[in-house]
Amino acid sequence: MRVVKVLFATMIVLAVILTPATLAPGASAHVGSARDPVVADGSGIAEARHYVASESHPDRCLDSDGTYAYLGNCKIGDLGQYWYIWNGGWVKNVGTGKCLVQVSGQVQMGSCVDQSGYYWRYWQGGWFQRTLDPACLVDNGYLGVQLQIKTCANVRSQYWRVGIWAA
Repeated sequence: MRVVKVLFATMIVLAVILTPATLAPGASAHVGSARDPVVADGSGIAEARHYVASESHPDRCLDSDGTYAYLGNCKIGDLGQYWYIWNGGWVKNVGTGKCLVQVSGQVQMGSCVDQSGYYWRYWQGGWFQRTLDPACLVDNGYLGVQLQIKTCANVRSQYWRVGIWAA
C-alpha cells in the first residue's frame, strides 16, 4: 500500500511539473517513457544557476561566448556556463542573453525567437533534442570547438546532465 501511495504521489508531481502551461509558448509535453521531457523546477524555467555538463566529459560544461556554443571546463562564476532552460522551448545563456540555435548542423547563439525551430527538449538521462527533428546536441570532445547536432542515438556523446551550481 505504501508503494502505491508513493507512486501515486510521484505521478501527481510529474503531472503538475509537465503541464503545458509551465512550458514555453506553443510547446507541449507528454508522459510515457524514461526519456520524456523533464522540467528543472515547477515553474518550467530553470534557475539562472543551472549548468549543462557532458556525460562523456563530466568536467566539461556547455559554454558560450555569445557567438558559438562549445565545451568549456566547468567553472563556477563563468556566466557563459549559466543557463535558463524552458523545456520544450529555449535554452538561453544567462551571460549573453542569447539562445541555442542550429545553423547547418552547427550550434550557434542567436536571438530567442518564439518559433518552434528554436526550441529544444531535455530528456531525463538526457539528450538535448531540437523539437522539430530527431537532432541532438553532441559533445565533440574538444574544448572551445563549436558544438554540432546529429541524429539522436543511444551514444554517450549525446548525453548531458543539468545541475545547479552551488550558491
